[in-house]
Amino acid sequence: MAPPLTRAGSAILTVDFVISLPLPGSDESVVSRVQRKEFIRSLDLTGDLKALETVQVTSPNLGDKWSFVISYLIPEGSMVQPGELLAQFDLADLISQRLELETKKEDGRIQIAQKQAEHEIEELDLHLNLAGAEKSYRVARLYAHIEPQLLATSEAERYQFEATQSRLQMEKEKERRRSREASARAELNLVQLEFDQAQLELRRILGDIDRMTVRASSPGVVLYVSNSEGEKVQVGDTLYKGWPFLTLPNMERLVVAARVFDTDFSLLREGMEAEVTFDAVPSRSFKAEVYRLPEFAKPIHRRSDLNVFVVEFVLLEKDLDLMKPGMTARIRVPVSYGSGLVVDRAAVRVGDSGNSYLLSESVERIPCRVVQANDRQALVEGDVSEGDVLLLNRTRVDEMVGGGVWMEVERQNIRFTVSGPGELKAAQSVNFRPPPIPLTWDFKIVQLAPEGKAVEPGDTVLQFDPTAVLKTIREEQAELEKVQRELEKTRASLQLQHQDQDLDLDLELEEAEVADEKATNKWTQARQFESNLKIREAELEAELAHLRLELLGRKLATTQEGLGTPASDPHGDTRAPRVPDRSGPQGLTGPGTEGSDPRAGHPCRQLE
Repeated sequence: MAPPLTRAGSAILTVDFVISLPLPGSDESVVSRVQRKEFIRSLDLTGDLKALETVQVTSPNLGDKWSFVISYLIPEGSMVQPGELLAQFDLADLISQRLELETKKEDGRIQIAQKQAEHEIEELDLHLNLAGAEKSYRVARLYAHIEPQLLATSEAERYQFEATQSRLQMEKEKERRRSREASARAELNLVQLEFDQAQLELRRILGDIDRMTVRASSPGVVLYVSNSEGEKVQVGDTLYKGWPFLTLPNMERLVVAARVFDTDFSLLREGMEAEVTFDAVPSRSFKAEVYRLPEFAKPIHRRSDLNVFVVEFVLLEKDLDLMKPGMTARIRVPVSYGSGLVVDRAAVRVGDSGNSYLLSESVERIPCRVVQANDRQALVEGDVSEGDVLLLNRTRVDEMVGGGVWMEVERQNIRFTVSGPGELKAAQSVNFRPPPIPLTWDFKIVQLAPEGKAVEPGDTVLQFDPTAVLKTIREEQAELEKVQRELEKTRASLQLQHQDQDLDLDLELEEAEVADEKATNKWTQARQFESNLKIREAELEAELAHLRLELLGRKLATTQEGLGTPASDPHGDTRAPRVPDRSGPQGLTGPGTEGSDPRAGHPCRQLE
């Protein structure tokens, strides 16, 4: 008999068969005694072992990439912890995209710097033009404010007309400067937008590259998932995005999922004790308890109309060297208890009318009622007492022991043999596929090793026709050389152009120095010999010359800074750009001084 289950705090009396001599004139030869003890009814179930928590690992889900080639895969059965490497997918396409985006980002950064330098140079030119217009307007205002009685009518009208014209010209230069500033901001925003877009795409590609490396998110044992052909995944396989290829069952908490019919489901409660025995090791049992009761039943398999409840029993004892996910197990759950007169189930007989009775040692029928019963014993009520001897139903005993043949029992070693069909295959195999070449879908085989030939590492097994690929490489190489030549010509042309600009700016700067010196001398002489009107006019011209000299110096420095090269003079001598710092009359400072009066404190201010 199987050992009975126990419940905490209860005492169990074991019942064994009592073999007696055959009774005269009867075919009964087995008897048992009535015992008063605790009765346990158990529910026997079958189920499969699985982890309570299982993580399914899938291939990356990237936006515009649909297939992934496995380049590394952790061995099956490995125990992993969070953060450990599980798989790596081929990165060739993403690395190529990353290099292109890095180049695009760098080009955008250079364009931003160039645009900023160009806009600064244009700003200096517009600043200089506006300063000239302001100087002309101020000179014209000096003459326009002369008392009309001191001038001829035609001359006074000409001064007024020139003042109006110079004011309109100044307003026109201001409007041109504002328009150019708005246009420059738009152009700079455009190249900045292209740079930001390249940077965002680069960040996305870097994120995709990180996701091509799959790491464990929880502890567990690595199990491979079979592909669409029923074979387990391996290095070199191609997966579509979002496909599961690994599972990580957490072996810290194991459960047995048992299938329970609705007639027995109502007997179960969460927390009930159970005993689990695995078919692979029937000699050992493990304590468990009911962990989770489902809310609804589901089909026992996909095309079945029979519904069952899948009840989970959590194991309270584990042996990870023995237990593997998917093992079949038997679960015994005590569902009811009682105490009273207990007899062997084989002693209970059923008459023609359907009533139960017992057969005493004197072959006398004793009516009884079966209160509860399990596969071995029954709790009964009737005219029997503890210790009474009952005759067992020989047919029932035969059914309980599995047949009607009685044999002699002897102790010896037994050897179990399991047989079954199978197929021979290699423990490791490699699948060969066409190489992942962008924009290439057709491959022609030009060499293939004979089937059945044994090969060593490095031997040629498969070769595709490289004609189309070599043609593409030659065309791209020729295009690359062409672009490189054009790039060198463009660089040389730009270098010459920038050298010419430097020479022109250097020449303008020297002319501006001479003009500034002349204007300063003229203003100095006017202060000694000329009227206040002429002094003010000479002062404005000196201010303009000094501002022009300063702006040209800044323009030269900005041009050379934008090129990333040191300044050079017309004779090729490398030197720092000249930014003059000359003392002289100050007043024309560009649009930043609009509304100010540079003549405050000057002797000719009464002319205003």
